[in-house]
Amino acid sequence: SAFAVYHWALLLLEVCVALCAGLALNAACARALAGGPPDRYDNPRWSLKLSLLFQVGVFPALCALSFASWRAAAGGNDSAAAAACLLADEALLPPSDAIGPACASSGAWWPTARDWLAAAWGDGAARSSVYDRLFLVVLVSYMAKDLFGVMTDRLLMLHHVVCAASAIVGLLQPAGVRFFLVGTTALELGSGAMNLASLSAKHSRKGKFEKTSVVLSFVVITLSHAVAGWACICLWRVALPAFFFVWWHACTWPLIFLRQKAVIEELAAVSRRYRPSAK
Repeated sequence: SAFAVYHWALLLLEVCVALCAGLALNAACARALAGGPPDRYDNPRWSLKLSLLFQVGVFPALCALSFASWRAAAGGNDSAAAAACLLADEALLPPSDAIGPACASSGAWWPTARDWLAAAWGDGAARSSVYDRLFLVVLVSYMAKDLFGVMTDRLLMLHHVVCAASAIVGLLQPAGVRFFLVGTTALELGSGAMNLASLSAKHSRKGKFEKTSVVLSFVVITLSHAVAGWACICLWRVALPAFFFVWWHACTWPLIFLRQKAVIEELAAVSRRYRPSAK
């Protein structure tokens, strides 16, 4: 786990600092970006705008930096260490020699990505693990900061509590935590599309922009669910205690179902709202 590589006091300090920074951002944005109607869950518009910074900026950047630093330092020892975390009888992540001659070269991205996804804490590039740690620490503070006087919807608050707890579970997970990073990044990009749709509500003549943003939100969220579901299923390829499999599947699939249901309902509502009237 991350606690075997980094001292628990360091992780606790980073979570506290990140949470304080998140609360400070909330206070600053509440003053600078105040105004406008809340979204369907009664969240203020400034909170949606601040969330976009993390959803389309911070989390994708940290995930990409983790992979880039791993790939830059990739070598025989890294691949061997990551391969030790994989189960030999699984076929969800095909071996590099089954992908084709083009991917067998040292410059191919998939064999490196396969090793990166399955690696344990401390394997391979040290800088890559730092980005993983920062991702999870920022995720804890990002999910927790809105529980203090921002959110009122109980289901959404429960969602944030479970996501924050999942980040802690990720720190405890011995290997394969980057499946969680990839799935979370995809889900946050989907949430960003939902927030953009909420911010665009009734902002254009005859709702053309709102309809376009809701349709785009539906497409992006559906794709994000496909990526998150793939990441959750592929986690079975990593040799882990049963608790982690139960946790990730119990958290992921209900979330995907509820989010997909919500975006379908929103798409149907917008379609009814701007349906051409019969003359």
